[in-house]
Amino acid sequence: MKTESKTETRIVSHLQAHPLSDAIFGPMGDDEFQELKQDIDERGVNHPLELDPEGRVICGSQRLRALKELNVEYVEVKVVKLDGEAAVIRHLLLDNLLRRHLTPGMIYKAGKALENIKINEGETPTTSQIAGELKNVTSYTNYWRIQKIMESGDEQLIQSMETGETKVAVAHKQLQEQSKKRMEGRVDARQRDVMAFIRYRKRLDRMRLFLRQNPMDEFGTYSKEARKALRDVMDVAQDLVKA
Repeated sequence: MKTESKTETRIVSHLQAHPLSDAIFGPMGDDEFQELKQDIDERGVNHPLELDPEGRVICGSQRLRALKELNVEYVEVKVVKLDGEAAVIRHLLLDNLLRRHLTPGMIYKAGKALENIKINEGETPTTSQIAGELKNVTSYTNYWRIQKIMESGDEQLIQSMETGETKVAVAHKQLQEQSKKRMEGRVDARQRDVMAFIRYRKRLDRMRLFLRQNPMDEFGTYSKEARKALRDVMDVAQDLVKA
């Protein structure tokens, strides 16, 4: 929980970004970063960088990068008082989620970081809870799909989603189709026979129900044939049991 903050001036070269910032969000794309750098060069930093109690930049890592490349000596920062590392990480995540153009991979990594926070706090987080934390960024369904794709191990599909070549919903549908094909490929001849026996069992159950509702004597001229067919079925069933 954020308790208070104060603004002060710090030496740019002494500042370092929180390591989780790069681990999850990475650097901006070249074009986007150059625009940011040009804007800072022309107008300066409009919003103070935010530091945690350890002095690490938790909001503004890319602004810090631009300031260093521009050889700016001093910058205004806001030191945010936060209760513990979990609060620091949550603050960092939510700020970046709202400010950055995020890829599905970034959203997934942010979700896993939030999940780890809850686990360290003694909770067992659900996908729904994590998606709730990210509600200003993505929907539950979209986060659930991203999670499935990122954990599939299909690097080609993941890369296609990350670059925007394939939309999340389309990538997830492709993943489901691949999974279905793999499952079908695992059903060998022996399994198909077992499945066939299960279907036959269901048919026998329907026959038994039918005969309870329709006594043999009511079959009239066909009762002899019906009894013979039933005996044949029973003989086959007994042979299967003996086998």
